[in-house]
Amino acid sequence: MKILVTNDDGIDAPGIAKLAACAAKLGMVTVVAPKSQCSGMSHHITLNRPMELKERLDFPVKGVKAYSLDGTPADCVRSVVHGMLDPDAGRKGAGTEAYFKQNPHFPDIVFSGINAGANAGYDIVYSGTVGAAMEAVLYGIPAVCFSQEQAGCDEAVDRYLDQIAGELIHRRLPAGQIWNVNFPRVSLKALKGILYDRVPDHWCMYHDYYIEHNGYVTVTDEKRTTGDIRTDIGAILAGYISIGVVSNPVV
Repeated sequence: MKILVTNDDGIDAPGIAKLAACAAKLGMVTVVAPKSQCSGMSHHITLNRPMELKERLDFPVKGVKAYSLDGTPADCVRSVVHGMLDPDAGRKGAGTEAYFKQNPHFPDIVFSGINAGANAGYDIVYSGTVGAAMEAVLYGIPAVCFSQEQAGCDEAVDRYLDQIAGELIHRRLPAGQIWNVNFPRVSLKALKGILYDRVPDHWCMYHDYYIEHNGYVTVTDEKRTTGDIRTDIGAILAGYISIGVVSNPVV
């Protein structure tokens, strides 16, 4: 199985190395990730300038081909699908649906993450992590997003990432749907379990407000403390790993 791993925190983020190491136990892994931080990019793609591609021989997971791309998370998926890593892409008719069957790097599944910060509720709309997965499903490629409420709180991730990835890689969804996994900011001892079928909360994880001062506007936020347990945010805040499905409205 060919697994493409990407993220929105950038190629040097610790979360993508952890996810690539997990994916390497399940198949042949290629990492293509943004050169720099791209949080909040959603499904943005780059059209008006060249993007630097660089093979990263220093990527910390052995046996994994890794590249940084000076673009967005969606660019990372789109570029691979459309032949960036295939030297014969032009001759084979890249840019057409027929080419996908000839592209040797066309992935069987995309893993996006592990994001530093939850991707739940309305924040899903802004997420570059989710944007990369949504790009994948445009081409019929299954995708799974992985996020954690706070970077560095890794006990739940370390215990359950392999188990969840190994399960979801075989649980295929209808066209246009992705798996969305969020790990809470709790110790393994405090973790209450895994909740499936969580739906996106109808608000954000943070209450954002904008402050104007001397002609400049800054955003300030205050984190929520509770939510409906049936939702992704409610599950995370209650100390559960949240697993749910998000749909691409155009597929």
